[in-house]
Parts: sequence; C-alpha cells; structure tokens
Amino acid sequence: MSSLRGIPATSDSGEELLFAALRAQLGAAAGTNGAPLEESGIRKALFLAEIEQLDALAARGLLALGAPEGTLDLAERSARALRRALLLECDRLALSRTFLEKSIRHVFFKGALSDALWWGAQGLRGATDLDVLIDRKSAAAAAEILRGLGYERKLMPSHQATLDAMKECSYVSREPGRFPIDLHFGLLNDPPYRDPGAAVLDRAVSYQTASGMIPGLSQEDMLVHAGGNLGQKGFMERLKLTLDATCLLLKEPLDADLVASRAGSCGVAIPLWGLLRLVQERLAVPVPQDLLDRLAPPPLLQSWVMHIAGVRRVFDRPSRSGIALLMVDWPLSGRIAWPLRATCRWARLRLADRRRRAERGSATAWPRGSRACPG
Repeated sequence: MSSLRGIPATSDSGEELLFAALRAQLGAAAGTNGAPLEESGIRKALFLAEIEQLDALAARGLLALGAPEGTLDLAERSARALRRALLLECDRLALSRTFLEKSIRHVFFKGALSDALWWGAQGLRGATDLDVLIDRKSAAAAAEILRGLGYERKLMPSHQATLDAMKECSYVSREPGRFPIDLHFGLLNDPPYRDPGAAVLDRAVSYQTASGMIPGLSQEDMLVHAGGNLGQKGFMERLKLTLDATCLLLKEPLDADLVASRAGSCGVAIPLWGLLRLVQERLAVPVPQDLLDRLAPPPLLQSWVMHIAGVRRVFDRPSRSGIALLMVDWPLSGRIAWPLRATCRWARLRLADRRRRAERGSATAWPRGSRACPG
C-alpha cells in the first residue's frame, strides 16, 4: 500500500487494532478475540491515532486490551492531551467572550465542542484548531477582534477568486502555544454539497459542559456536518468524526426524521450513510435501520461507497486530484453530471482571476508619452 500526503503506509492490522481500542473506550465489544497484541500493531495504531489527535484515548483503549504499559507512554500522552485541552479551552473562552461582547452570533463545532461535550475537556478527542461558525456579515468585525487578540490572517497559496469563494478563513497567533482559529461562513465548504447557511446559526444550542456553557450546533446538525465533512475529505480524517458520530448516537437522543431531511436538503445523504455504516461495522455501535434506509444510495453504488469509507478494510485513497474527483467525489455526490459541474466551477474561478488581473493592469497603466514614473 503506497503512502499518501507524506503519511507512511499502514496496514489493515494497525487500523483494526485502533478501532478495537476505540470500541473498548466506548464500551462496545472490543472484537480482538483475546489475541495477543503485537508491538508492531500497537505502534501502527498509535501512529494513526496521533495523526488524528486521538493518541491518549487510543492508548487507554490499548491498555484495556492488554497492551504492555511500557509500549504506550500513557502518562506522557495523557499529560500532553490535557495540556492541549487546557490551551484550547482558554482560547475558546477568550474568543467566545469577545464575540458575545460585540454581539457576533457564533457556534463552535468539531474538536472545539466535542472534547468538552463528551470527554470532559481532557483532550481525549483532540483538535488542531478552533472551528467557529459565524455569519459572513460579521466577517469584518470578527477579523478586527482576532487582530486585537494577536491573530493574523493565514492566506493559503491560491487564486484570489478561489479565496473570495471560500467559506473559511484561517487565523494564526503570533504568540507560541495559541490555537489557530478557523472562521467558517458556512457549515460545508465545498460543492457538491449544499450549505444550510444561516439556518444552522438559528438552530444553535448552548451546551452545559464541565468547562462551562458552549454555543454549538444542534445534535442533528452535528451529525449532518460529520457526514458532509468526511465526504469533502474523501474520508481521509474519518477517525475523529466517526467518533463524534458515535458519541451522538450513544449519548444524545437524535431525531432521525430531522437528520434524514437535513441530510437530503444539504446533499450529504450518501456520505452520511457511509459514515453510519462505518460506525456500525467498525465500532460495533447500533444505528437505527430506518435512518440507514432513508439515506441509502442506489444498490449498485452502496458497495463502492463502503469501500471509499473504509467500512470493511483500509482504502488507499488517491491524492486530491482528478482521479480522486472521479473515484471519491463523484460517487459521494450522487450526481451524474458532477465532474462536468466541478470543471465548469474551476474554469469560472480561473476566468474571474484573469479578468481581475486585467482590470488591475489597466487601472495602473500610464498614458503613452507620459514621462512620469510610478511610485
């Protein structure tokens, strides 16, 4: 199996062991059949867990499965996870307090909400940044607040038209140890999925957690987002968001009708079905059959979606290229004409960039015969 994005290749055995460790922590059947744990498998499982910021949680699960404590570094992993969780909580609290003072509606999601909501803000479900959703009308005010807090915009190398069309802005702090902040103007960033827009903010819920009140997505929106986000990434980061979906199913009463209708309106029914099958098969957590039936793609597509999601085994996903668009994005979109639409969107953005450069060039051009020098 080849490597991907600089990540060394891993085998099914390492991922299977990691899922077994997560099952042990969730209270579901571990599924190791009492087999002795090999050190190579433990190393692979911990490597995967570290990539997805679940290393402390996985180490606890491996210990429950009988792994030798000396192979886990459990104390160091737990201490590191807790330090990161405390830093995240401090940054989240400062950001939320300032946004509230300026009357900026906002909700946190992914690791900024999940770790505090389900794991007691211990960093067991880790994060690499703070994800916060705001109204695009508040973008300028939010940017000013972030600059006042010592953050600056991180501009990704891209075309300007692409940047303007993005529904996400990243900010990094000049101070070491601060979490990057991702300002989202929509819940789902990329087509083919339809973004629910301001309706998500209108449905926001304030959750009481061990670290205080946190404004977040409604439970149904959290599950819909998990499916859409994994679809956008071709299930590349499925461990964390699969764990989020599992916690929702185990610990929160969900309205299956709302989930199905919102998934359909956002166009994420197929990736959400793949996510729920992943929860069902790899984490041994029951999923309502009526919800699966309402989300299920056509029978001919089901086998390939399960393959993409890694339901039965590890899928060596292609890099984000034209091959990935055909092998992953197209099937998950559920739309026959999706590759053509994606190509047209890319072409429109490139044309917009070309026009902008031409307009900028004509605006700065000097009349012929002029001896004046710019600057």
